[in-house]
Amino acid sequence: MKEKSTLKDVANNYLTHTVREKGITLIALIVTIIVLLILAGITIGAITGDNGIINQAQSAKTENERSDIEEQINVIVIQNSKDRVMDKNKLINDFEEKLPDGKEIVESDDLIYIIYPEYSFEVDIDSLEVAQVEIDKADDETPWELSGSGTEADPYLIESIEDLVAFSNNVNSGTSYNGKYVKLTRDLDFNLPFSYVNPKTKVSEKKIEL
Repeated sequence: MKEKSTLKDVANNYLTHTVREKGITLIALIVTIIVLLILAGITIGAITGDNGIINQAQSAKTENERSDIEEQINVIVIQNSKDRVMDKNKLINDFEEKLPDGKEIVESDDLIYIIYPEYSFEVDIDSLEVAQVEIDKADDETPWELSGSGTEADPYLIESIEDLVAFSNNVNSGTSYNGKYVKLTRDLDFNLPFSYVNPKTKVSEKKIEL
């Protein structure tokens, strides 16, 4: 014989079912939120990471700009070459006028350097060749003056040709570095403009001529 349910039994069954359903819904909601957070983290990483979409797009843009500028340089070189004879001053002037802004142009003997913040080019006037190069410019906040105190922990620093010539001049004028520590911070080449703080500086008989 089927037992009759009391009002109390019905109420208890309803509450138990409701709590159980709400509990399942809450767990599902928490899992969904966790999954969404994981997916969001993956998405953000894919967009902003070192190899993310934004960096890849920026790298592609930079490479396109570099390639375009290199092509423009080659065109200007060809236009200025006649029987392989080059007018250096006219070539530099054309580089100044025709290439995009943001560049620095430095000349050294038969070479011309075209420097942008993210890439640099070297133009060989003799061979008419254009090459992308890495520029290691002298970083010296106190040219003509050796920074440091001469101790082992804080040696005098020679950071540029200007510093090297100043050091030589100091020795020639009687300054003694006996017992002092002197450190050359980088390779220096008197014929390379980037060994100077001022690439237009010229050295003659170990003296600086501006």
